Amino acid sequence: MSDEKRVHRDSGRKRARRHGALTPELRALLLEHLEVGVFRTNAAALIGVHHTTLEAWMQKGRAELQDACEEMDRTGKMPTLGRYADLVVAVEAAEARIERDMVGVVTTIARAGEKHPEAAPKAATWYLERRKNLVYGRGALRIGVDLDPATSPTDDEDPVDLFLEKLESIERNVQAARDRDKPEGT
Repeated sequence: MSDEKRVHRDSGRKRARRHGALTPELRALLLEHLEVGVFRTNAAALIGVHHTTLEAWMQKGRAELQDACEEMDRTGKMPTLGRYADLVVAVEAAEARIERDMVGVVTTIARAGEKHPEAAPKAATWYLERRKNLVYGRGALRIGVDLDPATSPTDDEDPVDLFLEKLESIERNVQAARDRDKPEGT
């Protein structure tokens, strides 16, 4: 094997990393990356493990946490958490802290409308799209309301009734599309 290939293959990775061992050093490095906002997949790569290895550690940790909860229910005492359960708690706390910090930045900018007139609406929109995606995000259900005076409700028409009629029309159209797409014989 050439020296170049050997250097690449061994480039700083310890044997334990290739076998998926969670060491205190790897845990500390992982948390450092997560605490500055690196996503789990990239944080795993940065510490030299595959993202599926990290997910396996997290799954083991969730199982350990479940067992700990059951033991606590049985005994009334908090058991000592295993290293994988401890990892789950630490990862989720690190991600929550960076999220808190980033939300703080966005909301500070959004509230500083006078100081940042162009950034404030963008920051507020960004926050709302991510916080309440089903309401404000790109995937939100949009219902158009016709404000054309020629088709607006007259004094004797109830706008709520017109809105409900519009919803019923949408439901009928959705059902017709489902029926049309339904395989024959079902």
